[in-house]
Amino acid sequence: MRSLVTAEGARTHIYLSSSPEVVQVTGQYFEHCRPKQLGKQAADAETRVRLWALTESITGLRFSDAR
Repeated sequence: MRSLVTAEGARTHIYLSSSPEVVQVTGQYFEHCRPKQLGKQAADAETRVRLWALTESITGLRFSDAR
C-alpha cells in the first residue's frame, strides 16, 4: 500500500522531469500531470513575498546564498 501511495505522489514530478510535452513549460503549477490554476492566495504577489521572507527566517537560509 505504501509504495502505491509513494508512486502516485511522485507521478507528476516524474512526468514534469521526463516528458517532452512540457520541456518548454515554465512557471506553471501542475496537479495530476495537468496544469492547474493557482488559488487566490498563491497568486497574490504580496503573500508570496511574505511567505518567502518567513521561510528564509525559519530556515536561516537566503536565496542569494544559493547563487
